Amino acid sequence: MLTKISKFFLTLFIFFYGYLYFLFKKKNLKNINSSFVNVYCLTKGLSNLILNSLTVTNYKVKKFFSFKTVSDSEDIINIPKKNLSTQKIVTEISETGYAILPEHIKKNDIDEILKIINYAKCSYILNDEIIKSNSISEVPEAATIIDIEEDELLKVKIIQDLVHNPLFYHTAKKYFNSIPILTNVGLRISKISDNPGNREAQLYHFDLDRPKWLKFFIYLNDVDNRDHGPHSYIKESHKVFSKPYKILIKRYQRISDEEIFKFYNHGNEKIILGKAGTLAIGDTLAFHKGYNPRTKIRKVLTIEFSNSLFGSYFENYNISKKNFKKISTNFEEKFYSKFV
Repeated sequence: MLTKISKFFLTLFIFFYGYLYFLFKKKNLKNINSSFVNVYCLTKGLSNLILNSLTVTNYKVKKFFSFKTVSDSEDIINIPKKNLSTQKIVTEISETGYAILPEHIKKNDIDEILKIINYAKCSYILNDEIIKSNSISEVPEAATIIDIEEDELLKVKIIQDLVHNPLFYHTAKKYFNSIPILTNVGLRISKISDNPGNREAQLYHFDLDRPKWLKFFIYLNDVDNRDHGPHSYIKESHKVFSKPYKILIKRYQRISDEEIFKFYNHGNEKIILGKAGTLAIGDTLAFHKGYNPRTKIRKVLTIEFSNSLFGSYFENYNISKKNFKKISTNFEEKFYSKFV
């Protein structure tokens, strides 16, 4: 018992020390994520609620005392022919964990994104090991997952345009109640497999690298049924106190369907099907996974925005903010925090 109490207070100390270190140094301790996850699990999410409140308060104070007024006029963006606005999207995410916009990205844009696969550097998973490759043509047929290198994606105009999509930015800003920061861009190819993989994120799990974030998943090919490897999530499991301790004590372990449905009804599982261009906006603090494709390769582009860089060690992008930034979007400078 004494050992458990000691570990508890040590975890809290490292967490608070790590947070103060981040505030003053603007960078994370290399091993802070372990304490960050432990404190989240111990408090069933209350720690993240507190961190987010501090972030929002800090944003509002700085905005109040700033001489430069940033316009929020684009915070309400109506989406033609879909009768949706950022407020409706944010409300749906807040209530369920996700919002789905069918066939939202144009076919021409999808075709441009898919061209990147042919020449970009990538990494792949083979026998549970991650291996880098100069080209997808060099990837062995037996590889289960292929990820295009992030720096390669950020150099491409179509990706830059999507990252600066006003709908994405203002949805994240409204969800966070503070400035979004671009924290990740990824393009994953999931190959056909008979069984779900651990490293492949094909078992239920939750993400926790930052206090709050949103991921924008774009299907690059049709995902019409479960055998095509759809993304799925457990509705409302992103909320504070929504996760059972019997799962949280496992920390970051993947969870089988059998175990997850001991605590959640099957009706709480939402399987996202859709044509190429379907956009799923998710708070992946909710339990989620990608079904392993059984009959068809699945390709997905993911763009992530966060409200803070605290929570996990990071390295800046090897791309100049000056070359990447789009003046016409009028995004706050904090959005480009990871750029050199």
